[in-house]
Amino acid sequence: MIITLSEVKTLNQISVSTYDTLISMLIPIVENSISDECNNHFVESYKSIQNILPVVYYYSSTASFAASDSSLNDAINDFTIYQFKAGDSVRIYNSINNDGPRTIKTIAAHKIVFETLNTFYDEIAGNTVVMGRISYPQQLKLVASQMIKYLLIKQSPGYKSESFDDYSYTKESDMVGGYPKGIMDGLYNFRSVYLKTIPFNLQYMRQV
Repeated sequence: MIITLSEVKTLNQISVSTYDTLISMLIPIVENSISDECNNHFVESYKSIQNILPVVYYYSSTASFAASDSSLNDAINDFTIYQFKAGDSVRIYNSINNDGPRTIKTIAAHKIVFETLNTFYDEIAGNTVVMGRISYPQQLKLVASQMIKYLLIKQSPGYKSESFDDYSYTKESDMVGGYPKGIMDGLYNFRSVYLKTIPFNLQYMRQV
């Protein structure tokens, strides 16, 4: 994930556990907001003779998803040979309902269990699912922590200032993507004109 619960609390100097559940729910929301604002999926890639390919990726038409344990399952392919590891941030493409950024919790030969920050849905095999490893620049942790703190404050239209724990904030008039421009300016160096994602030649057409 772009930032952990522990990192959010450390960067924002939050010592209590009162907001842990809420912070955990806000992390994937902020993660998606940053990717959308930057027009960048932050998938690790390198240039090859064929095209620009992800450094670590997996694709298969025998992949299925289980909501019961937030897992990706593949009886044919061995996940342990793809160089993914526990703690990796990944992005899933071409599933029916499970696309988006995820964090690997555990990995075994034919099963990857993900952290439950994102909702999972049951899905049978059939689509060619693609998964690439994400690498977020360290500087984005600061921006993500500021975005989460802003959401924790629960700003409402008409409020000039608000306080949260030992933190006070005066509302800015300029907003970008629902966040104060002063925060979102931290994304400037990571924005892309064109969407940076896994190349289309790896994103197979859905077979439904």
